[in-house]
Amino acid sequence: MNRKLAKILYRLIYLVALAGGIIGGVMIFDRVLMTSFTRARGVREIPDVVGMSESEAATISRDSGFDFIVSRREYSDSIPETFVISQRPSPGTMAKKGRRVSVVISLSSEIFEIPEVTNIHYRQARLELDAMSLIVGETTREHCDTIQRDFVIATNPPMGAQAEAGDTVDLIVSLGSERAILVVPNFMGQSIEQAEKIAKEEGLELIINYRIIPTMQAKTIYRQAPEPGARVERGSSITVIAVQEGR
Repeated sequence: MNRKLAKILYRLIYLVALAGGIIGGVMIFDRVLMTSFTRARGVREIPDVVGMSESEAATISRDSGFDFIVSRREYSDSIPETFVISQRPSPGTMAKKGRRVSVVISLSSEIFEIPEVTNIHYRQARLELDAMSLIVGETTREHCDTIQRDFVIATNPPMGAQAEAGDTVDLIVSLGSERAILVVPNFMGQSIEQAEKIAKEEGLELIINYRIIPTMQAKTIYRQAPEPGARVERGSSITVIAVQEGR
C-alpha cells in the first residue's frame, strides 16, 4: 500500500515538474526568442509618451526606433502646456521600426474674452458666466437711473478683457433709480429684523415706534403707515408700530 502511494506521489511530482518546465519554456520563448525574432524583423513595442513633455516624448519615440510628429495642438485644462495629451498608435502596440508616432500637444487653458452680460438679469448673467467656466465672485449693488433693478450694470474685469477657465468675475447689480416709485411692502406680522432687512433692500427708511401689547409677541410689527400697497418714492420713510418687550 505504501509502495503504491509512493508511486502515485512520484507521478504527481513528475507531472507538476513537467508542466512547470513547459510554462517556463513558453515564457522564455515569448520574452526572449519572440522578442529577438520580432526585433530581427523590425517589429517593436510603441512606447507610452502620454503626459510627457514634447521634447521627452520625441526623444523616447526616436530612441525606440519610431518617427515622431505633432498632429495638432489643442487647449487643455488638465495637461500642462507643451505636454502630450494623447498619442497614436496606442502604447503597447507592436509596430515596425520607423512607424510614425503621432501626438496631440497641450496649449494649456483656452484664452477668451469676458462676455457682455450688462443690462440682463443677474441670474441670467451668472448662468452665462458659468457656461464659460468662469466663477462669479463678489456681487455689489448700487443705484442706477438707466439700468433696472436686479440687472447687471458692469463686470470686473470688464467686458472684452482676456480670461481663462476658472477666473473670477465680479458683478455690479442695479438697485434701480434712487427716485424710483415703489410699492410699500407689508411689514405687519413680521419681526423687526425681517422688516429692517426688507426696507433696506427696497431702499426705504424704517421708523419704529413701540407699544406694550400683552397679547402679541414682542418685537413684532402690527401696524404701519403708509399702508401696504401704497406708492412712494425710494428713500421714503415708513413708520411702523412694534410690540415692546414686557417690563
